Amino acid sequence: MVIAYIGKGDSKMKKNVLLMMCWLLVFCFGLPQTGLAANVPVYLEGENIGSAMQKGESYYVPLREMLARFDLEPRWSEDEGGVCLLVEMPDESVLHIYPYRSDCDQTDFSFSFPNGYGWSSSAGLKPFVHDDVMYVGLEALCWWLNWEWPDDDGSEVRLTYAKTVYEDEENADLYTLNLHNGELCKNGQLLSTLQLPWRKHLHEYGILSVNPTAGGNYLVYINNSYYLESKYYSDFYFYFVNAASGQNYMTRALSYRPQHTGAAFWPLEQAGKVYLNGNAGMWLLEDKKQAEAAAQYYDTVAMMEKVLGWRPERAYCCWTDGQRYLMLNDCVNYVLYDMQLDKGVALNSLLLTDYAIEWANNYMRKAAPDIYKETVAINEFWQNLGKYNELPAWTSMPWLEFDYISEGVLYFNLSVVFYSSVVHNSSTQVLPLSISLEQIEELMS
Repeated sequence: MVIAYIGKGDSKMKKNVLLMMCWLLVFCFGLPQTGLAANVPVYLEGENIGSAMQKGESYYVPLREMLARFDLEPRWSEDEGGVCLLVEMPDESVLHIYPYRSDCDQTDFSFSFPNGYGWSSSAGLKPFVHDDVMYVGLEALCWWLNWEWPDDDGSEVRLTYAKTVYEDEENADLYTLNLHNGELCKNGQLLSTLQLPWRKHLHEYGILSVNPTAGGNYLVYINNSYYLESKYYSDFYFYFVNAASGQNYMTRALSYRPQHTGAAFWPLEQAGKVYLNGNAGMWLLEDKKQAEAAAQYYDTVAMMEKVLGWRPERAYCCWTDGQRYLMLNDCVNYVLYDMQLDKGVALNSLLLTDYAIEWANNYMRKAAPDIYKETVAINEFWQNLGKYNELPAWTSMPWLEFDYISEGVLYFNLSVVFYSSVVHNSSTQVLPLSISLEQIEELMS
């Protein structure tokens, strides 16, 4: 395949090359005009968006015309997959369409996302050119634009936006979330309109659950799970929906423990309040079925910055007493913040005592004496503290994790993971650690 750049002044050459490309398209795709039926109207959510050409039980639509109706403009490019059409989608993903591939009877395509995640598949029938217009299978277009095809009687095609569904069997309620516009409905009635992340991604992998709160409002949970560079990640999105006003509040918690769920980030319900947790902040919401219910936002990143003296990328709340204290961490560092005094204490230096560090060092020296007998190797090991996502899979590392609180004492675990590249095996040792609230309060006074 030869791709030529054509300057603005090369009008005669442009016509010749364009004519050659048209013939190439005809040669590659053919003109399956035999059996093409009259145009069939296509409706999306009841609105006519164009017409399709029918061939047997299949439908074809003009690619550029359909995309233009949704302000999408394909452009020709070439990548490792070959010559393709690139379409920048509303959810920030990029659609790659490969019309020239002839190794299957479907249309090959792939999606790539800003976070580096991507996936590829095939859908619909192969494109073809008719009257200088490229047609693609309607089934493929539904894949790309998150449409569902519930109704087709041969005289018209009626499409709907894709929805994800959650059934509350205990209360006999059915919740649906429209992945195009974010409309959340309960038994067909609109509850709220949510701001959605990664809509195409959600359609493939998202999990929706809706839980009524004690105050008659709703907690909505969406989980995006995906693989990236041989690691498993989960991103958690939480919404609090006020039943009276329909107003909603959102926080986002990116996974930092691929081997665990985001249980620590679940919203906390305490004494008529809901703490909606996320990466960079937390909502304190009054759980009342009233339009004027109070809502307050806490900038947890700013709180950690105030204590540490530098700004972390994230700050999760993994525990609160619902009145005064917040236990914050950025995957590596822990801070206990006193909201009444507006100050906090960094906990890592209090927990990682000489004894705890020597315990971990001794374990690593026994596990791999040839490696960790050197001080440099031990120092490199401690530099890996909590860096689950930044480092390659199967990297030896320590991590510090908050466990629970009981009778005024905060309990943590120092876990040490050793990975052997020789036998491809790993082992973990855990040292329980603790510190009392009384000790921390003395440091803050």
